[in-house]
Amino acid sequence: MDKQKWLLVVIMISVIFSGRGYGGEYMERSRIHPEVWYQDKWCQEHGGETEVSLNDGTRADCVTPSHIIEFDFGDKWYESVAQSLHYSLNHTEKRKPGIVLIIEDEAGDEKYWERLNNTADSFHLPVDTWTYGEGITERFKERTEMIMGDTNGDNRIGLVEAVNALQVISGIK
Repeated sequence: MDKQKWLLVVIMISVIFSGRGYGGEYMERSRIHPEVWYQDKWCQEHGGETEVSLNDGTRADCVTPSHIIEFDFGDKWYESVAQSLHYSLNHTEKRKPGIVLIIEDEAGDEKYWERLNNTADSFHLPVDTWTYGEGITERFKERTEMIMGDTNGDNRIGLVEAVNALQVISGIK
């Protein structure tokens, strides 16, 4: 191969494989700030700790006194569902799963907020959701709910609470 063709091949390969993830950066939507920027700010504002190691070696984005939280941009909402549930199962101290959906573009990201909450509602997932970012308007309201039967506010149903609920339902109490 002559020098010009060789140089052209090297340039093409460099362009294709440049950036993180072999050119993946060019395929992703441009972001105002990286995910970790939102994660650090929100978590600090809510008294949480970032990048907490879990039992299985994974790391949760944020752990607050009541929640274990996954952060994702709007267009990656579907990834956040599984991750938040996984985090909740693998933390030494049980926390309610939560998702902070990063909203940078009100019009473009509203559909993702709706998809996230419709999925959580349809499958009765015990996940609280919040939004954070520069594209948030009043249409984006946090969605947090107490778990039915949780009498001590720890965001889960313990054995005593479950027995109490069954007694109430059966009419014993």
